[in-house]
Amino acid sequence: MGGATELGRARPAAKTDRLRPPGAFTRTHSRPPATPPIGGLGPPCYTPPPVKISQDQVRHVALLARLALTPGEEVALTTELDGILQFMDQLNAVDTTAVEPTAHIVAVATPWREDVVTNAPETDALLANAPARDDDLFLVPKIID
Repeated sequence: MGGATELGRARPAAKTDRLRPPGAFTRTHSRPPATPPIGGLGPPCYTPPPVKISQDQVRHVALLARLALTPGEEVALTTELDGILQFMDQLNAVDTTAVEPTAHIVAVATPWREDVVTNAPETDALLANAPARDDDLFLVPKIID
């Protein structure tokens, strides 16, 4: 069970090789390096959540709304709208099947009153400041021939 070395001589079989049946699983004791390998980035430690709205979409909506945004405003607005849309996803995830639809937080009854005239118009008081009047009517200059 020994293996060959660089010089071609056989090395003696290790004690564990003699005890392990052929084809048995061998465990390696390698751990990932503490620092990423040279030339590679290594595994990502943080994956940002997927964005709900892109900067191109914000730019398109700004164009439709005739808004002139600076690049900094586009980035800020994209971040803000993305946060709003992600919050909407959280609200949509809430189970509301047992909640009855409501229009108000508290029960509000429609106020009803009798349809009674309480302030009867006084014709002389209404026409007191009119520049011209004819009996109970306002007189206005003719504008259409």
